Amino acid sequence: MKQITNRQREVLNEIYNLTQRGLPPTFAELRKKLGISSNQTIKDFIIALSVKGYVKQESRKARAIMISEKGFEEINDSNKETKFIPDFNPIASQSLGKSFQDLNNSSSFSENTHEYNNPLKFNY
Repeated sequence: MKQITNRQREVLNEIYNLTQRGLPPTFAELRKKLGISSNQTIKDFIIALSVKGYVKQESRKARAIMISEKGFEEINDSNKETKFIPDFNPIASQSLGKSFQDLNNSSSFSENTHEYNNPLKFNY
């Protein structure tokens, strides 16, 4: 059996990620997430992954893409090989920026009865 290509692995991982919301993805959702403009291209990926045994799809049904046991093994193997890079979370970065602003406004502490007032400056 042929090995999975990097792009097919990317499609498989995206199917997995979108399925974590509770439902298998539609072609439109996959197109959007993968930056693909054609349903036919998505269909070709699904067919290739199906022939290789990584996914199963019921015909004539929306949201009918299912990852097979072999597909889950591939996802687990590929996640071990790649570094995890978390998605950018703007809310978390805002609270981090607020923490820096609080420090920047004034930072005071005492050491051996000497008072130090040292405002910290951060460039954003």
